[in-house]
Amino acid sequence: MRRVAVCLFAHCARAHGCLSGRSRCVVASSVMNNHVSVAEELLRHGAQFDAQDLSGLTAWHEAASGGHIQCLHLFERLGHSIQDAVPNVVGRHPIHMAAMEGHATWLALALDSCHNALLEVCDKDGCTPLYFAASRGKLACVNVLVTRGANANAASSKRSVLHCAAIWGHLECVQVLVRAGASVDSVDSAGHSVEEAAREVSQTEVADWLRGNR
Repeated sequence: MRRVAVCLFAHCARAHGCLSGRSRCVVASSVMNNHVSVAEELLRHGAQFDAQDLSGLTAWHEAASGGHIQCLHLFERLGHSIQDAVPNVVGRHPIHMAAMEGHATWLALALDSCHNALLEVCDKDGCTPLYFAASRGKLACVNVLVTRGANANAASSKRSVLHCAAIWGHLECVQVLVRAGASVDSVDSAGHSVEEAAREVSQTEVADWLRGNR
């Protein structure tokens, strides 16, 4: 019965790529729910692997967002490289998604598979994977990225990675970034130092630590 359903979905996928309604692509839908065997059957029956939904999300994005390691291995086994993954409509790559959701093991495996080629990939605002990991307080991902040599002084069009960690009160991330070479003297688009930005949003503990570690 499952095989019949898969074949019907695959037929739809060949013709349209995506399901109706929210227009989530059939392979991406199976990956989102971590149905690895279903995803494999769909792909083997001709479903479009890199089909994008209305937000530009693909099966790669769903695998990264969910931290689905078996899906990552499946894609690689079928010859799909993370380096060939396309960004969504705001320029976010699956590597960004893994970093912001805190899936450190998935992130490490994906970076290993591309020999760290996507370490500094940027979205349309200039945000790197480290930027997202730091802003969300995903310490394990921050560690994965900085140990591979990610630029601790990377910045978007508005603020630095260190500013992001500081204004959201992620003290441990701030400490890792500073040890990795992030400048405490960098300023954001409003001209505020990292300490000033932290104090402005009442992140006193972070601001005090920054003052004591200039």
